Amino acid sequence: AVAGAWPALPILGGVMLGAGGVSILLIGGAATRPESPFEAILARVAKLPLFTGVGSSALERALDRLVEVPVTAGQPIVTEGEAADRFYIIATGAFSVSQADASAPDGRRLLRRLGPDDVFGELGLLTGAPRSATVSADTAGVVLALGRDDFLDLIGRATTLRGRLLGLYAADGDRAPAARQGGTS
Repeated sequence: AVAGAWPALPILGGVMLGAGGVSILLIGGAATRPESPFEAILARVAKLPLFTGVGSSALERALDRLVEVPVTAGQPIVTEGEAADRFYIIATGAFSVSQADASAPDGRRLLRRLGPDDVFGELGLLTGAPRSATVSADTAGVVLALGRDDFLDLIGRATTLRGRLLGLYAADGDRAPAARQGGTS
């Protein structure tokens, strides 16, 4: 009976090779196709320090709800004192973060500049507080916006992320951690 199994092995090996060849033909160009815009965004967002430790399936669900928002130079994206309603990831463009300051010549103090892959808007969503700064576009660009509930759902799935974010703000006191993490407001 044992000797009878040996002749079947080459036949099974041939079937496996044939199945592999058919699989390659069926996959065809899909294996070498260029990355889709969604896949490119997912790859970029997954690399952001803010999302370290968040599972790819949770990120995919959230990214499926991202809205691409074109902006023009000079356009405010969030305004200090407003209710927080969205989280933002900068896809393209240059942005300024400022706060009201009566002693500044134009009444605003520049806090920092942001660019591609920087994020903002998470502080107000986490704390429920009004926006702590204004973020305006210095150039035309694109931001990716994630609604409040979707953002909170994303960080709720990754409890370490929520704790890390709140810890960053608590550790910095009055100074927002945006210089390190890219976020604000």
